[in-house]
Amino acid sequence: MPEVPTHLLGLFIFITITVWFLFRFALIRGVAVLGERKPGRAIMLSFLLGLWLMGTAMMAEKGTLQDFNQFPPMILVLVFMALILTFVLAFSRIGLLVIEGAGLVWLVGFQGFRILVEYFLHQMYLEGIVPVQMTYSGQNFDIIVGISAVIMAIQIKGKRVGPKAILIWNILGLALLINIVVVAVLSMPTPLRYFHNEPANTFVTYLPFVWLPVFHVQAALFGHLLIFRALKRGVTVT
Repeated sequence: MPEVPTHLLGLFIFITITVWFLFRFALIRGVAVLGERKPGRAIMLSFLLGLWLMGTAMMAEKGTLQDFNQFPPMILVLVFMALILTFVLAFSRIGLLVIEGAGLVWLVGFQGFRILVEYFLHQMYLEGIVPVQMTYSGQNFDIIVGISAVIMAIQIKGKRVGPKAILIWNILGLALLINIVVVAVLSMPTPLRYFHNEPANTFVTYLPFVWLPVFHVQAALFGHLLIFRALKRGVTVT
């Protein structure tokens, strides 16, 4: 495992816990708003999400994810599984509960957590752990989404933007998320590697940084998908 300064490790764990807590809060509130008859199932999901974090952490700790000799490497298999689960949850009853529990303002504003993620990645680059192209000094423009999310949420709260502007912002935000995912994959030491500068993107195979692709990225994707769904449902500002 690369040597990471304590403050950066703490920041990463803080981001993870905060995102998990916000998901749980929105889910519980959504249960109350919709009067879910079987709230236990929804609440259980937040517990299962904790198990997902623990399970992926154990795989990273055992070194299961560090083998890049096989293709696709296990880390990419894990990310693919996470993507499928994210889409399923976003368009399930769970997604509806989160939409109702969070509301449009918070769904958009939530993407502001990416500011902290981008700050973390840039500091990790300065420590020589993350390749430059995965930061805002390189090919990662995700910080724009984070900053604009906060601004957009304020505009939505003040009813100064409409559904069309939100939709355009959401499409652009999703596009920038896809961009950094592609850059990250092309920075791994696999036959797909395009960025050959060092270090390669291997830090995400270590504990706790495996949560970046299997949780942080999924949370951002989940949020974008819920905004699309909320707009289609005609959810109003709450």
